[in-house]
Amino acid sequence: MSKVRIQSSDGKISPIVIEKSVDAGRVMANIDGKKHEVEILRLRSGRGAFKLEGRIIPFRVVSIGHDVQAWVRNRNHSFQIVGDGEKRRTRQSASAKKELVAPMPGTVLRIHLAKGDAFQPHQPIIIMESMKMELTLSSPGAGTIRELLCSEGELVPLGHVLVRLDFGDGS
Repeated sequence: MSKVRIQSSDGKISPIVIEKSVDAGRVMANIDGKKHEVEILRLRSGRGAFKLEGRIIPFRVVSIGHDVQAWVRNRNHSFQIVGDGEKRRTRQSASAKKELVAPMPGTVLRIHLAKGDAFQPHQPIIIMESMKMELTLSSPGAGTIRELLCSEGELVPLGHVLVRLDFGDGS
């Protein structure tokens, strides 16, 4: 059994428990108290698709340690992977991600803040565009911009570090 805590860009936290493997590529997952059979259809280089309730849903994903950012249905989701033997991290440490990374390859359309600017939780920091869709990147916690590593109009690859953040805790 594996546990994953998912925090979407709007701040909603949902626990997911992978209860058992049905066979290669298929698992039974308990999502918000409801059981689903999930089938991973393809996975390569940070992108793939899964089948849930008869629907095929494409996704892109990048991971840094236990933290994962996924782009599913035009929304950015922040995941935290928690195994059976690990303690859950506190919400504060989960929100204390020190970098915003590109969850998909695309173009940086707008940068709303400059180095040293303060931001609030879920305040837009960067707007990206990929395949004619816009994605707003924000931080789940308040802090300041430590370093900008991109510019408007720049084409960035999946996983590219866009911004380094400071949460006033010496990070």
